[in-house]
Amino acid sequence: MENLIEFITLNPVGFLATVEHEMPRVRPFGFQFFEDGKFFFITSNSKDVYSQLLKTPHAEFSCISEDKTAARIKGHVVFSDNLQKKEKALNNSPVAKEKFKSADHPGLELFYLHNGEAILFDSSGVPIKRFSF
Repeated sequence: MENLIEFITLNPVGFLATVEHEMPRVRPFGFQFFEDGKFFFITSNSKDVYSQLLKTPHAEFSCISEDKTAARIKGHVVFSDNLQKKEKALNNSPVAKEKFKSADHPGLELFYLHNGEAILFDSSGVPIKRFSF
């Protein structure tokens, strides 16, 4: 699992898939960090992605490197009010830090993926490793 975590930490910008009106919805998204067996992300509670995740709490994140290695992580979504983890996420994202200013901003939402599966692929699309978390 360490090589997957290193990979997505080095390639944190990818795409997050949710469900909207029973159809897939994909948007650019940034991974924040891995801790306690969970993959953490942040968003705003004013965005559609927030309401989509509340309604259907499952998501998949994928990212790719310049050499075409790719990762896909899917799991159950859980929202968290943990201020220390929100602060860590803000410190990982200058854009979010500028927008929200502090971890206690009422619009900032922290969520993580758990009880899921992660796959690391080589440039041909062949799975290198599969992980459960």
